[in-house]
Formats: sequence, structure tokens, C-alpha cells
Amino acid sequence: METKHLITIGQLAKISDVHVKALRYYERIGLLPPTYVNPENGYRYFSHTHVYLIEVIRLWTDLQLPLKTLKEFVSTDGVQVELTNLIDFATKAAIEKIAEMKEKVTLLTEIKTEIQRSEEIKKREVVHTLEIPEAHFWLVPYEGNIGDIAYHQNMAAAYDTIVSHQLTPTYECGLISFVDQNKFETYLFIELAKTNGIKEMEQILHLPAATYVTLTTKEQNIQKASTVFSDLLRTPKPRVLFQTELFSEVVNADAFSYEICCSL
Repeated sequence: METKHLITIGQLAKISDVHVKALRYYERIGLLPPTYVNPENGYRYFSHTHVYLIEVIRLWTDLQLPLKTLKEFVSTDGVQVELTNLIDFATKAAIEKIAEMKEKVTLLTEIKTEIQRSEEIKKREVVHTLEIPEAHFWLVPYEGNIGDIAYHQNMAAAYDTIVSHQLTPTYECGLISFVDQNKFETYLFIELAKTNGIKEMEQILHLPAATYVTLTTKEQNIQKASTVFSDLLRTPKPRVLFQTELFSEVVNADAFSYEICCSL
């Protein structure tokens, strides 16, 4: 076969600015089949079409899309690319990734706001009131302390479970305890994002908006931490306790603080 109009893998690497090893990998997985292989020396030759195919592969990797999905749009000989279908697929994937990044930016902004609020809370030495808006919470029965290894293990499992139910967890999480006549019923909680798709489930609790009193504490056990609200807890009215970790501008593993809230 005449090869003067073809290019070697080394030339293709220089033109496309992609390492030869990467090109050989693309060939091995069937994305970059050579136009011609010299049967005498095994040299591989490529056509100028492959230059454009490399650009498509580069786009695919930039979008962090699985290369196996690209094979659906490329002919087995690597000569033909279903460009319109490929662009539609890549555009949809890019839009989805942009939406994901926007969600992450929103989360980071919310965390920064929470850090600022936490720093203000730590400076308080007296009881304050706090309005907690209406929300839905995912609950998991729990008997340990906030911040324990079991706490983090159960919290990670709960996040996975929430996502598996096609619900969206928020970063708001901690312990919630329902106190009635000095009996504590404690759960891990994760607040769910406000959507129209929240269904009724045994694990989901809906709490209306309410006023709480709040203090900071170093105590990890929610029942012991709640002693600061002993006057409220002695009344016959059932109470709701929240305990959450306070964010810090500088994280210090030996100086965690928590916010404890009691419903009025």
C-alpha cells in the first residue's frame, strides 16, 4: 500500500500533541485503528482523518466521559465519525456537568456562610433564640456521640441511601433527639433539599418551622449536653433537641465545638 499520504504514529503524536503511549492505548481499546499496518515491520500508519479523531478523543477526556461511549459514534475502522450525534451527546453531558459544578459552588458558598455563623455563635456566652424553618429530615436511629467513628460511618451510609432513593441530601446534619418526660429518642439526621419529589417514607420526618434556644458546648453526648436546658426539659411538653458540629475557619481536631438547640 502506498504510504506517502499517510502519517506515522510519531508524526500523529507531534501533530496532535498527544503522547505516543496514549495513542497506542487508544488503538488498543479500538478507538484509533490504523489505516494501514506494514506486514513486514509492523509499522502503523494513520490518515489525516485521525488528527480530527484525536481532537474528538481529547474533548471526550476533557469532559471526563467514558471512552467506551465514544466508540458508539466512531466506525470500526476509525474513518467515519457520527459528528452530529456525537456533538449532541457531548453537549448534554457538558450541560449536566455545568449544573453539577453550580451545585458544588452553591454548597461551598453555603458552607462559608455557615463558617461565619459558627464563629459568631462561638463568641456568645448566653442563650440565644433561633428560628429553624420548616424542613424534611432523613433519620437513622443512633445511640452514640456526635463525632464518633460510628457517627461518621453511619452518616456516610445514610448519604448513600438518600441518593439511592433519588433524594438530595444537604450538608445540614447532626443528631436530633425527641425528649418526652426525660426519655430520649435519638437519631442521626440529614436535612433533605427542598424539592417537590420528597415522598412519605418511614425514615423521613417533616418538622414545621419553630423557635429554638441555642448554646455552644464541647460535650459530644446530646443527652449530657442538653442539661443546659434542664428547666425546659422538666416541663411536661415534649421537646426536640438538635446537636450539630460548628464549622471553624481553621479546623483543629482537638477543639471541636457543637451547637445544641432545644425547641420552645
